[in-house]
Order: sequence, then C-alpha cells, then structure tokens
Amino acid sequence: MEDKLIKVNQIISRLEEIESEISVNIDLYDAVKIEDHARKVSSLIAESGSLLALSKKLKREAIGSEIISKIRDLSNQILPASIAKMQIDSAVNIYYYIEDYSERMNTACTHRVNLCITLISKYKEEMRLHNKANGQ
Repeated sequence: MEDKLIKVNQIISRLEEIESEISVNIDLYDAVKIEDHARKVSSLIAESGSLLALSKKLKREAIGSEIISKIRDLSNQILPASIAKMQIDSAVNIYYYIEDYSERMNTACTHRVNLCITLISKYKEEMRLHNKANGQ
C-alpha cells in the first residue's frame, strides 16, 4: 500500500508540473513561440494520457483490494451494500482524485494544442492574404 501511495504522490506532483507548464502565457502574436509551445504541450498530451491510464489502473487495484478487505472485515456483520460501497469509495477517494486530475490535464493539454493550431492557421492565412494583396 505504501508503494501505491508513493506512486500517487508522484502522479500528483507530475500533474501539478504539467498544469504549470501549460498555464504559461505565450505571446499570441509570435507564431514561432506558439509553434514551440504547441510542440511542448503535444508531448504533455502523451504523458498526461499515460498518467491517466496509470491512475485508472491504480484506482481499479485499490477498489479491488478494498472490496476484499471489506468482505473479510464484514463477514460476520450484516451491512447494507450502499453503506459498504460508501466506505469503499471513501477509502479509495485519492484514486478518484488522481484519475479526475489526470483527465483534466489531458483535456487541457489537448485544448491548448488546438488553440495553438488555430492561431498558427490564422497567421498562415493572414500571410497568404498579405502576399496575395502585394501581388506575390
């Protein structure tokens, strides 16, 4: 269990780093900087997707482990299924958190890259129109 908590802390730490990396302000009028940022964030999409998969795996393992533990603990007691489920959910709450956080960062990275692509396309079109207007 301690090994899993170390992984959870590492995942949270890396997600916080990813969040700060994608939250930087970029110059919206500098196509080169936008392109560089898009490349950097593209790699973060893959990493955040990997963290999302890992967090889902850890959550499934924790839920399975907690269910087995609850069955052992409650084998002599009668407890409504809804109460047992609430106890299990409470015990694995951190795993739900890292799954949600990973998913949010993965989505944020994707949106950020899409923004960069849109801006680059806009600048390319502006250049095309400028060149056309100048007869080039």
